[in-house]
Amino acid sequence: MIAAPRVSVLATSASVNNNIRVVESSLPEQNNAQIRIPRKLVRPSVRGIRREALASVDSSLAEVPLPYIRDALKAHGSQMLTAIANTNADLPINRTSSLPRLVTVSSTSSENSFRPTHMLAVHSNSPRSGQRSQVTFYPSHGAVLAATCSSLPNLPASPLSSPSTLPVIPLSLPSPSTFPTLQHFLYTSDSRSLLASLSLPVTASSSNSAPSLLQSLGAINGVWRNACALGVSDEGLWNALDAAWETVLGALEGVKA
Repeated sequence: MIAAPRVSVLATSASVNNNIRVVESSLPEQNNAQIRIPRKLVRPSVRGIRREALASVDSSLAEVPLPYIRDALKAHGSQMLTAIANTNADLPINRTSSLPRLVTVSSTSSENSFRPTHMLAVHSNSPRSGQRSQVTFYPSHGAVLAATCSSLPNLPASPLSSPSTLPVIPLSLPSPSTFPTLQHFLYTSDSRSLLASLSLPVTASSSNSAPSLLQSLGAINGVWRNACALGVSDEGLWNALDAAWETVLGALEGVKA
């Protein structure tokens, strides 16, 4: 099982009163009725992308310069996302203890060159006590993951003899619900789109409430925690998260005032 490193961050809650403090500390905290929110998100130290991780998913990438790989993946990002959206699979019961090693998929798309190569089984790395972690499945492309996420170990290659069979990769994350937002960015590197989506609650409303803004901060924090855990190596991502955090936090301080 691939277990992303734990990140000691408490997600903000929307069900609170207005007893909110913006502080210079690095992590969101909630004590009794008071929420302490950091003024800035801490940027993690991200190690470089490993060549062996790229070679494990596609041996032809072993000697290709990383900038070239990323440019090529970005150029085809929308096509790969379309292939993901057109992928169907018969999936097991959502239990991490009964995940299959392989899963058979089908596609409604006529384009096979961009088919997914792996099936991610995403679940929480801190499930509630006494409860099994819910698993959500996401078709994905190993080359995208290997070229952008420095903390993932080597992924198994997709079986060439059976292109409709994908290896299942269990992946524990701090914020499973925000993984689709991060996954979309990994394919497009579109920091403007990411910033717009994370800041939408502020820009789309002229009357924001503290609970809704806290929920937005929680979503930004969730993407940040996942990116920290996966070791995402992309300056545009961290810039977009910083800008979104500042925008929503500024709106929250306006509500408090």
